[in-house]
Amino acid sequence: LASGCPELRALDLCGCVLITDESVVALAN
Repeated sequence: LASGCPELRALDLCGCVLITDESVVALAN
């Protein structure tokens, strides 16, 4: 379900799904 954002998964499962992989990369950087 939230395989695209394992880190954000801890914060919000629903929100994590809405966030795109690109956004996750930007936050990681």
